[in-house]
Amino acid sequence: NIDRLTLYTEKPSESTILVICHKGKNVDKRTALYKHALAKGVVFESPKPYDNELTDWLSNHIRQQGLTIEPKALSMLTDHLGTDITKIAKELEKLFVSMPADTKTITAGIIENNIGISKDFNIFELLKAVGTRDKAKAFIIADYFASNPRSVYISVAIRQLFDYFQKLFLINYKRWQQTYKKLPMPSDKELADLIGTNIYFLGEYKQAANLYNNKKIFTIFGLLREYNMRSKGIGGGTINDSELFKELLLKIFSV
Repeated sequence: NIDRLTLYTEKPSESTILVICHKGKNVDKRTALYKHALAKGVVFESPKPYDNELTDWLSNHIRQQGLTIEPKALSMLTDHLGTDITKIAKELEKLFVSMPADTKTITAGIIENNIGISKDFNIFELLKAVGTRDKAKAFIIADYFASNPRSVYISVAIRQLFDYFQKLFLINYKRWQQTYKKLPMPSDKELADLIGTNIYFLGEYKQAANLYNNKKIFTIFGLLREYNMRSKGIGGGTINDSELFKELLLKIFSV
């Protein structure tokens, strides 16, 4: 019965600060309650950031603590923790407390030692192996995931692979526009912003795009869709998640 608060918000007390926390979804902006709050107070909305906004949010949050973070360490955090701000904030709070007082830069080693994300066996390194078509390294990491099932879930890995190949697709598309439409190629900064990555990693994405043209990427998108469905039990048979993921990797390398 939140709308009954309009009895108060229509004429609020000037000597009282009232904070209404409405969690889970936005208040209907057509209601009197929202209109009263907007006219006589402050409305603050805090939506969950999109994946491509999380890196900037995380960097700024760490900078506010007087620290910097290495690009690889930042990718390890975002790939492992997802977009749940509450979860990220709690993990960072534990990290800040555990680090030596004179620490100025958060490294991949610090992330590994304090949050439990391996700096060598994580989704970031897996994507790098796929991008360079390093089959041996990719399957070593996949074996690590199989032995440590809580290190990454197949649904998360598939989503990360989709995001990765989407970035390669955009790079190839911009190259196609440059060749066939005579449009200027975006600057490195513009291209990094477009695909939602740190400019530090742009060279790696460009090299990967050389190995995966968009015809191959369309085939891979189809594989990711198929194996995403199979991981949810639709046409998956009796194969377990780790074997299913290895099968997906094998097909990606075969494209």
